[in-house]
Amino acid sequence: VGGLVIARHGLVLDVLMELAELAFGESRVGYEPTIFPPGYKHPEANGQRGDLNIKHLWARNFNCIIDVIIPHAEAPSNMKKTPQAVVLSAQLKKKREYGALCKANRKHFTPFAVTTSGLLAPEAKALLKRFASLLADQWEQPLSVTSNYVYTKVSFAVVKATHDNIFSARTRSGHGKCPVNVTDPMTPLPTN
Repeated sequence: VGGLVIARHGLVLDVLMELAELAFGESRVGYEPTIFPPGYKHPEANGQRGDLNIKHLWARNFNCIIDVIIPHAEAPSNMKKTPQAVVLSAQLKKKREYGALCKANRKHFTPFAVTTSGLLAPEAKALLKRFASLLADQWEQPLSVTSNYVYTKVSFAVVKATHDNIFSARTRSGHGKCPVNVTDPMTPLPTN
């Protein structure tokens, strides 16, 4: 899957971690769990880690590793695919990489695939529904209220991650005021 927003996926991860801690408690949420167990001999076992570990997410006494991936559906490499195909491809890529290994180690694995435009893969939707359901019970709020809260937080994180990725190079140089004179863009207008 081409066109990944790699550097900024931490913003989405932070929101998922916050939601997981609200839903399950801080003691049940871990950061960067190892996918390959210690001493595992495999050519691809080079210290890969998931993004989050949540205890009791899908079943009691089972850990679930969450791994975030944010493909850019409008990237040149994805132009021949629909946005749905791009996000599904990202989800399946993560499942192929880590799903069987996690299952062999008695762990669940959930890829959190969301495009830069906010389109969620089915397993990402299921994860957010689980968070919203637990929060509805804890906060004694309707599911629609907590769902709106959860989806909005994730949507804003995706927008911020995408925005920061696109515009991070556009910083002020610190050489005075921004040019505003139409005839000579390098000369600022006089101030009164």
